[in-house]
Amino acid sequence: MAGVANNVRAMPTPPRKPVSPPLVDWRRTCPGVNGKLKHLLGSGLLMDVTFRVGNEKGEVETIRAHKLMLAMFSSVFEAMFMGRFVENRDSVDDIIAIPDIQPSAFKTLLKFIYVGEMSRQLSTSDILGTLYAAKKYDITELEMECTQLLKSNISEENAVSIFQAAQMFDEKELREEAHAFLKRNFDIAMQRDDFLNISKENLCIFLQDDDTFASELSIFHGVLRWAETECSRMNISGSPDNQRLVLADILELVRLPVITSEDIALEVIPSRILTPEECTLLLQYKVVTPQNRALLPSLPFTDRRRSFSAYKAVFYDEMKGKYVDLSTGWYNRFSVDQPISIVSFGFYGPYTVDNASYTVSIKLLKDESENCPVLAEATYQNVVVKVKEIFHVNFPHPIPIHPGILYRAWFSLKGPLTCHGAAVSNTMEVVVPVNTRYQNVKFTYSVIGAHQLPEIMFQV
Repeated sequence: MAGVANNVRAMPTPPRKPVSPPLVDWRRTCPGVNGKLKHLLGSGLLMDVTFRVGNEKGEVETIRAHKLMLAMFSSVFEAMFMGRFVENRDSVDDIIAIPDIQPSAFKTLLKFIYVGEMSRQLSTSDILGTLYAAKKYDITELEMECTQLLKSNISEENAVSIFQAAQMFDEKELREEAHAFLKRNFDIAMQRDDFLNISKENLCIFLQDDDTFASELSIFHGVLRWAETECSRMNISGSPDNQRLVLADILELVRLPVITSEDIALEVIPSRILTPEECTLLLQYKVVTPQNRALLPSLPFTDRRRSFSAYKAVFYDEMKGKYVDLSTGWYNRFSVDQPISIVSFGFYGPYTVDNASYTVSIKLLKDESENCPVLAEATYQNVVVKVKEIFHVNFPHPIPIHPGILYRAWFSLKGPLTCHGAAVSNTMEVVVPVNTRYQNVKFTYSVIGAHQLPEIMFQV
């Protein structure tokens, strides 16, 4: 017996099974109702409905959710789940297909339903997609959030898209705000790619409006740019004949007679968009005195000036090569001899890099010895500019300035090196007269450190 006992004591002890740590209850680590709902959305726990969102033209994604949460916010979802009507269902796996909404927009909708949050960093396209989803599923709170976010984000880069979406969604306040912004900033908006998506009907609305703020020469170039894009959409060449065909009666809304004779000769006629007869009529109109214009055949273009015609002071007569870094901020001084309102500053674009992107900051200050007061300022990101192009950056609204006061035009351009200007004279101060509808305006311009800022746009 003792031997047996000794043998038992000599047997090795069997290894212990590892003990799993106690599971952490997610309810304890997700504080508050919002925290718990966020966990349910992110974890997929207890989800009971599946959607296939998107279509073959873009992204397609399978997204799951909780019927109760969706029905709580949307009568459309409630009717879908209760069987009063059914969207497109896959008969095999009972997945609900939503081909007309992008996955990113549907996820934004779900996040808003579960936790009442919407990212402020969404692109205009994503916000518009989310607004469409909110409209489709009748989620009023999300509609209001989208429209408020769009109102606060209107810029030259997206104003046309927002305006046309507001028309489609029948959002009156948003439509009116985008319309007013475009009227104030049409000169700059026409230079952006978003402008190329404007419908023919809406283009006519702005061209017919006397309050549309833009120089007529800029409008002419913008209309031709739109026509060339429209030709591309129609899969036809962008020849002058085809552009004229696309424009049809739109060109009559461009007020060509108010463009200077020099610009008509150097820019309008060489575009070959006008017929020889129209060129002759236009030049006759410019040459004869106003008293004798009644003797001429009638023009196909209106000669009525817009209420807010923009004028441009040009301080350099030649563009030079690559310039220094302008990201730290520079300024030049100027004064005027008539009361005017400053609309925008114009800058030379990149020297070699095409479609370069800049972050541009501008300020208008009174030039005083101490604590120069800032009259207006603006910053724009991702301003895309073509090589050796002059581009303008608008202030939020026209800034009144007065004669006999010295002002600073401050600017910062963060991006590739730009071109610079060759001075109009050998001195660092130039006097530039500008003919306007009402009186001549004389700019006295002093270069302090940077041969940039070749143009200032203003209104009288």
